[in-house]
Amino acid sequence: MSNFRLVDRDTGFLMPPSVDEWLPQRHLARFVVDVIGGLDLRATYDSVALRFIAANQHPDRDTIAAFRRRFFK
Repeated sequence: MSNFRLVDRDTGFLMPPSVDEWLPQRHLARFVVDVIGGLDLRATYDSVALRFIAANQHPDRDTIAAFRRRFFK
């Protein structure tokens, strides 16, 4: 069971253009979405490398939300 919502980036708005058309193909946001999509978000429990990166912590959605509030600007 996942706490994340399914994302449909292909569905356009009622009036074109779609968000996909607004963002250049080589934009960093596309790269970030691809990388995150390939991650095993439970890997902080299983992967020694990710445990090292995460300092043996397993952040939950509240931690991530607090981080975004603090550093979003």
